[in-house]
Amino acid sequence: MKKYIIYTVFAVFISCSVDTSKKDNEVSVIDSVVKQEIQLPDTIVKLSGNIERIEIWGAFFCGSGEFDLFVSDFEIKCNVQYTKTKYVNQYIYIDTTFIIDDIKKRNKIINSINMFYIEETEKIYFKRTKSLEGFITDYPFIRVKAFTKGKKKFEKDTQIGTINEEEKGDTIIMEDATYRYEYNPKFMEFYELLESLVKR
Repeated sequence: MKKYIIYTVFAVFISCSVDTSKKDNEVSVIDSVVKQEIQLPDTIVKLSGNIERIEIWGAFFCGSGEFDLFVSDFEIKCNVQYTKTKYVNQYIYIDTTFIIDDIKKRNKIINSINMFYIEETEKIYFKRTKSLEGFITDYPFIRVKAFTKGKKKFEKDTQIGTINEEEKGDTIIMEDATYRYEYNPKFMEFYELLESLVKR
């Protein structure tokens, strides 16, 4: 009889241990699921103003580089063409197309398009003054076209001076052959991002 009682107590003890271990596991699994749910992906920025598609053509980036950027809420595709020096007096023509799938880079591009070209909540430059007399040479140039339901909503051109760079307070001053621009630093960040597409 005594033996029977001892065996019964031991069996109950093991049963409780297993149940406790099981509960601990369940808590651990639930905790893991909660942590995974909290780690949300970055917010995806969309084109504003009911614009469905943006096309950007950039010329004379990094010297002779050109690119076409096709932007929608679903995809950003870039085609880049430039000439690369291989040896002295020998050049390679590069023509490549790629998808921009980096979310931060994608959001930066669309945010900049919204700010400077669609909503125009930010100025590209704060001031432009006549600087030098001369012809317009090969300075970086951006043409932005916006489309909705296949119809062109607007077309805007931006020429970018890239000589005699200097910083003045919250502005970046650069010139082309005719004008002196006091650029918005936010726009220059956008320009540098576009330039990096050609340099990749």
